[in-house]
Amino acid sequence: MELTIPDKLIRDETKKAVLEFGLVPKRLMLGRQIRIDEFRKKYCRGKAPEWVRLFIFDAFPETNFKNGGWVVHPRSRPGHHDTTWIYEYQASQWMDEHKFDIDWDAKLPS
Repeated sequence: MELTIPDKLIRDETKKAVLEFGLVPKRLMLGRQIRIDEFRKKYCRGKAPEWVRLFIFDAFPETNFKNGGWVVHPRSRPGHHDTTWIYEYQASQWMDEHKFDIDWDAKLPS
């Protein structure tokens, strides 16, 4: 017995799975810029913004855009609203390559 599944159903279910598993096609991420809040929720297990700044941006200066990295203004500037922004595609690659280098158990100083 042969079962035929309509193409529309396959497309719809694939779209749902992509969203559910957080999969984004590379072409949609290229050039995409996100704020630190989205970055920390998606790539840093929900760590606080200051934790991300201290244990990722400060600990790994190569992440800074001025050093050829993917984060612009890793530290908020006095008199400015949070201006940190991140190139998502490059950040996701870097995070995957360095996931074991980050001290995920580090605590913010009191």
